Amino acid sequence: MEILGVRWGGLGDLLVILPSIQLIRRLYPQAKFILAAGQEGGSLLKAAGLIDNFIPSEDRRLASLFQLPSEASDEWLRRFDRVFVWLNRPKAEWVALMERSLGKKLSVLAANDCLGLTLSRYFFMMTAKAIPSDTEKEHLYEKMAFLPIRPEWGKEAEELFPSAKAAPLVVIHPGSGGRQKRWELGNFLEIVNRLSAEGVSGAIITGPAENEYLPFLSSFPWPPSWGWLNEPLLSTVAWLLAKSALYLGNDSGVTQLAGLCGCRGVALFLEENARLWAPPGRIQVIKAGSLSEIKVEGVWEEIKAILSSFRDTP
Repeated sequence: MEILGVRWGGLGDLLVILPSIQLIRRLYPQAKFILAAGQEGGSLLKAAGLIDNFIPSEDRRLASLFQLPSEASDEWLRRFDRVFVWLNRPKAEWVALMERSLGKKLSVLAANDCLGLTLSRYFFMMTAKAIPSDTEKEHLYEKMAFLPIRPEWGKEAEELFPSAKAAPLVVIHPGSGGRQKRWELGNFLEIVNRLSAEGVSGAIITGPAENEYLPFLSSFPWPPSWGWLNEPLLSTVAWLLAKSALYLGNDSGVTQLAGLCGCRGVALFLEENARLWAPPGRIQVIKAGSLSEIKVEGVWEEIKAILSSFRDTP
């Protein structure tokens, strides 16, 4: 049996369906699972053993999903016994074209009305309903909302950032795909200085979306046991997150990853996005109409409480 999963969008878009992928793997343990997704996220899920292979989401073969079957398109699609497509708010004509192309083998899981749930939990619920099974599935969400961490990922992490061996460790990601979803960089750096004064080590992680931060971070006087990792492998980030005592970030794909790695932490969200995009797990969401309304002191108090509980744990 071969299954095709399709998820367009960035890292955060992909990671909200990770519990759904875990469920499919559980219910079809012998199936070969191919995922169409972004290169970075697809590589991570393959390395974690959650998918057998992936194709880039811009692959031209995916256009055949929206076409009547022909010899060319049908040859590729015919190999799949089931096709799952997760879409946020799809146009009705897109869904109609895919249904006409694939028929009963297709499950379009569309988040038109999430019933007050996060996207992650809603997609999981819809995926569970799309798979015939005698097993009660909806209650499995918490067990599926995690990313398996491979021990070998730690080697590169410790080579890039030797302080990763220290405890407690904090990971901070100050970026996001949209500028309006970013807390001020200076606020994050103020938190770095406060953590260092408390004897806590850590790293700031940035990616391509944060290129405008590079001049500031290059000249920042990093305190002892703190550093900056620019565009590390996602597997490296995942390993650091799984090891860390605390994560701090905005509404971003890395924040979704932190939740899936079981990390405790704080995420700063616009109120309008918090309900749908809140990460799973133990990430506490602080939300406001504008991120400029969120003050450093309030975030610092939450951070101190998390670190205190970490230190008190035997």
